[in-house]
Amino acid sequence: MDRIITLANTGAIERFTNACLWISILDYLKITGIVDRSFTVDNLRRDAGFTESDNTDFDFENLNHTRALKRVLNRYNLRLVLHVPRREGTREINFGNERNINVVHIYGGNAYGGPGHFELIVHNNQIDLRQNMERINRPVSEKLIGKMETKPYHSSKMSGLTFQDQQESIIIQGTLLNNEKIGIISHLLREEEHKEIINQLSTSLKETINRNRIIIQELTEKRNVSRESPDGIPIEIINESITQEIERNLKINKSLEEEQKMYEQTINKSNETIKVLRVALEDINNELKVIDLAKDGGTKYKIKYNEQ
Repeated sequence: MDRIITLANTGAIERFTNACLWISILDYLKITGIVDRSFTVDNLRRDAGFTESDNTDFDFENLNHTRALKRVLNRYNLRLVLHVPRREGTREINFGNERNINVVHIYGGNAYGGPGHFELIVHNNQIDLRQNMERINRPVSEKLIGKMETKPYHSSKMSGLTFQDQQESIIIQGTLLNNEKIGIISHLLREEEHKEIINQLSTSLKETINRNRIIIQELTEKRNVSRESPDGIPIEIINESITQEIERNLKINKSLEEEQKMYEQTINKSNETIKVLRVALEDINNELKVIDLAKDGGTKYKIKYNEQ
């Protein structure tokens, strides 16, 4: 049996509940001195752009949640390792960019996604953060668990791992990635549809602006032609009426042109969003290719293992 020590939390802090994951990450940032003691969960959620209600559980199957987490991990150069409890021990699931040098070990969660309780690991057979515990004024919690196993889906190390364990880890990672992929595709389709609607409105508005410009030009030419009124109305009065009509159309066009600029800005933002989503989709497809290779490798390993 391995001994694991976590920094206990109830999930409640400041005005938040069910904030155990954010608390665990904040505990790490404070213990390691990355942020000072005055830094709060509210600050962390703002950095993440996590706009859910104050009592929302973090859910790894929720695309908006995982995007928020990635923003925080990248901002503070973190990589998250979840030690997910299971009957015979824990399974490690890596989350975040492997180039990030600060590794946050967190105990808890749900092996098959969804909400769960999380606590920062301050001591196990891999790490020891206890020397800086005075920065956090909360008790620790000691747990005795079975042998801890490391099974990131991209690992090529087969030694000591059963085929079933490898495949379960691969399936979990694949499920999370596929859920994220579905969310990105859905967002991409909505964004492209929104852009098409704005494009149509913008085109219609341009046509209206051009028609008004023609009317203004015709009125201007009419005003500039000296002539006698057949009805005996003084030409000055006629010209004043034309001038008022020109000014009215100019005001209308000015308002329409401002609206047109807003449409163009919206279209530009949509183009940027679509570009980002397509890159994200490509990245996920590449990660899924790696998982498919891992599955193939696992199948080959199973055949070899059975032959032995």
